[in-house]
Amino acid sequence: MKTKLCLKVYDLSPLNKSFRWIGIGAFHTSLIIDNKIEVYYGYSDEYQCGIYQADSVGGIPDFLGEMSLYGSYELGPITKSLPDCRKVLNHFMASLKWNCLSYSTFFHNCNSFTYEFCKAICNSQEFLRYPTWILRGEQLFRFIFKISLSQYLIPFTDPNIAYRPRLDQQINENEKETPLLSPGN
Repeated sequence: MKTKLCLKVYDLSPLNKSFRWIGIGAFHTSLIIDNKIEVYYGYSDEYQCGIYQADSVGGIPDFLGEMSLYGSYELGPITKSLPDCRKVLNHFMASLKWNCLSYSTFFHNCNSFTYEFCKAICNSQEFLRYPTWILRGEQLFRFIFKISLSQYLIPFTDPNIAYRPRLDQQINENEKETPLLSPGN
């Protein structure tokens, strides 16, 4: 049985109207899977998974406030079933890569999540339907970062390392940090 997949794109800035002509903007994205669940990725001050399920499918999330829906893009039907999609989602949720503290507004955000998740649940033909223009803002910031001095001035901001432990992250008592080099090396 095929599963419906829909990408929701929300305008995050009134400036998007000014930059539409060059195909760039600030957007929030979420995925609706089989009209049953809507998922997105975001930041939280607490150490937890950064993948969230919307309270209601298809509504504008409360945290977006007055922002508007830019568009809905039908990406499926896809060949994976809803239970298979949930398994992949659970795998993403268990990964440190999608922890809320790994979130970066410019380098690792909701758009990165919807892209990677679609890549994981769609076959190569189905994945071609993903509107990659959504990633242009992130690509622009990666370019600006690489040509600027920021990469030398701001520690721990390498956009190529999308997920990394934060210095202020609390470590579970059962987890011990292992040093990269043992004494004497």
